[in-house]
Amino acid sequence: MNLNFYVLRAISLILVTSLLTNIAANATSPDYPVIDEELGKILVDGMGSLMNDYPDNNPDYPTFTDEHYRARFLEMSGEIQYRLTPDIKNHIIHRTERYRSATERTLGLTEMYFPIFEEYLSEKNIPHHLKYLPIVESNLNAVAKSHASAVGLWQFIPGTGKLYGLKVASYLDERSDTHKASQAAATMLSNLYKRYGDWPLALAAYNCGPGRVDKYVKGNDKDFWDIRKYLPRETQMYVPYFMAVAYSYEFHHLHELTPKKLPSDLVLTDSIHLEPGYQTLSQLSKKYKISLDTLKRLNPGYIKNYIPSGSKLNILVLPARIVAQVRNYAPALKRIMAMKSENPIKCIRRVNSEADLSKLMKAHRFSRNDLLFWNGLSTNYRVKKGDIIAVRKYRVPKDAWPKKEVRKDIQSISIASLKVVGLDDKQEKAVTAPVYVSIKNKKLAQKLATTSISPSNRKERSSFGIAPTKSNTQNAKVVPSQKNEVMAAISQNRSRERRLRNNTTLNKSTVNIQNNTTPSEKVVSSSDAATLALQEKAAKEAQKLSASKQINDLSRAIQSKEQAIVKAKSYSTTSAEEVAALSYLNNKSEALKETRMAKKKAKVEAEMKAKAAAERQAKLEAEMKAKAAAERQAKLEAEMKAKAAAERQAKLEAEMKAKAAAERQAKLEAEMKAKAAAERQVKLEAEMKAKVAAERQAKLEAEMKAKAAAERQAKLEAEMKAKAAAERQAKLEAKLAAENAQLGKTYQYHQVKNGETILQIAAKYNVSVSDLQTLNNISTQTILRKGMELKIRKK
Repeated sequence: MNLNFYVLRAISLILVTSLLTNIAANATSPDYPVIDEELGKILVDGMGSLMNDYPDNNPDYPTFTDEHYRARFLEMSGEIQYRLTPDIKNHIIHRTERYRSATERTLGLTEMYFPIFEEYLSEKNIPHHLKYLPIVESNLNAVAKSHASAVGLWQFIPGTGKLYGLKVASYLDERSDTHKASQAAATMLSNLYKRYGDWPLALAAYNCGPGRVDKYVKGNDKDFWDIRKYLPRETQMYVPYFMAVAYSYEFHHLHELTPKKLPSDLVLTDSIHLEPGYQTLSQLSKKYKISLDTLKRLNPGYIKNYIPSGSKLNILVLPARIVAQVRNYAPALKRIMAMKSENPIKCIRRVNSEADLSKLMKAHRFSRNDLLFWNGLSTNYRVKKGDIIAVRKYRVPKDAWPKKEVRKDIQSISIASLKVVGLDDKQEKAVTAPVYVSIKNKKLAQKLATTSISPSNRKERSSFGIAPTKSNTQNAKVVPSQKNEVMAAISQNRSRERRLRNNTTLNKSTVNIQNNTTPSEKVVSSSDAATLALQEKAAKEAQKLSASKQINDLSRAIQSKEQAIVKAKSYSTTSAEEVAALSYLNNKSEALKETRMAKKKAKVEAEMKAKAAAERQAKLEAEMKAKAAAERQAKLEAEMKAKAAAERQAKLEAEMKAKAAAERQAKLEAEMKAKAAAERQVKLEAEMKAKVAAERQAKLEAEMKAKAAAERQAKLEAEMKAKAAAERQAKLEAKLAAENAQLGKTYQYHQVKNGETILQIAAKYNVSVSDLQTLNNISTQTILRKGMELKIRKK
């Protein structure tokens, strides 16, 4: 029943509107009605109210609680402090539940306009949420016009538009130009924020003008919600409506709102400069092979659909695919469009420098890694003039960022190191020589080339058999399984190390490990073999003690026994003494390592226990605080609900009383008005009857007088006419008699006989044919009828 009613109402209103529109368009007679601005406004309001009376009715869409809205507003809050009020909640429900289809249509338009808004707002350091303001102003209609003559997406009135540099002429209205109007709006919003330091106040001033806001702003107390009740009613609802719109479009996915997709020609656009000269949009659409409707939507500022010859610096917005052909960057655009990605392209821009790229990154809130991933660029990308950049809708996760390239030209690496080759004369300090280890493995060389050799990771480098040195390269770890490759490289350089060692043994600074034997003891017989074995064993013990002393001295020199052991393990062994010493050192190194690891493990366990205890304590305190806060919150909410319920009850009672009083008053006034109207009607009818009777009487008398006068006048005129006719007749008869007498003396008459011609008559009376024709006003072609009289001059 209700559906049929709404459908019939819609059809009837549409038919009436169409009929009146056609009449106004085709009217040639003043009898047709003229649709003026007031009538047009009534029709538009009627259509709007009709559409509002027919909301969406789908119970499947999601609904949320006030806690959800508060959490989302807290998430959005930053420079603009959002809050939830009953008005804002009602607006949100209207946008996300009742009129979902209208919201989805506007969501589709955001893909066309929002990238442009974000770039101009970013230039003035304005929060990007202000891009939702044109939805409040014009619902993203570039040619919208209000009752106050405000035009365009940002609804500039003529005076304000000219103040911010927008040209308004007969053929051009830059208030409808997306780019120029957005730039002017960003400048105006920036000025208003500098004036008040509060975005809700700036928005209020944008709506009703800063003059009205200044009346109620006192000192530093600048808060919209404090002065809201003093502002015009439209402005009171303006800021809450903006906050509701910002939420609805920021979290449209939570409400399962799907944008209505636009053609890519409206979303991916670019601009060109037109040459001076008269051009129409129809000509340009044919030139660039684009539909006229699309060209008008992209360039709504040209209100007369032409560009005059005298204008200069005219800009034409076109689809990016057409501008790419005009500016010769079609291959770059084709490469970007050919990239397969589920991340849709938001916009395409041309950049000329790193500064342009930085502005683009700031406006659309993405990083350089996002840019490289979106466009398939390398990590060492540098901007060139005229580069084409695609900005996509969603950012890239960090684990998908492009990896830094490793230098691929490293074929081998040489590591400088120091090798201990002996002790000084006092057997206190180690004598060293430089050693270079060459690594030919390409992959290992690349990794070692970026491995730090700073003191912080000397142990890691020593585990590969490479003595620690210093370098300025970055830290990187080498897998321990490659130790064998490094050791193989060291073994290939053994001969060079041996030469260095042999050369240093000739120096005075080199000391040999002493054996506590004499030259006579070196000659051994077969009978003293047992004694010799004992002596060799003692010698080995002495060698071990000597090597231990050397290591201890070396430890004091480099300030750490453990470091000395690790460094000694990296040296190549060439003698039995060193083998014995290193065997002892290995055992001692393992013992030191076990001790250190035990201490480290105990320390880690103690730290973990302390951390766990601290976490438990913190968790307990947090739970207690949360519980207390929840109790306070619950208590506060209960009080607020009770207070709100009481206020609603009181308000409801007051409204009911006021409504009842108003109804009684209205009923009384209606009765009095009806009685007065009835009296006035009776009086008016009596007056009208008397007036009509008097008019009829007067009219009848006037008609009778007019009739009598007309009769007298007719009689008089008839008499005068008869008298005049008699006089004229007598005078004419006298004149004719005189003429006949005169003519009888001069002319004679001939009566034409049957078949007689003018030549025969002329010959009969001996007169010329021309004279006969002149006297009777006839020609040679005149046919003479029987009985016709011809006048002939007498001779």
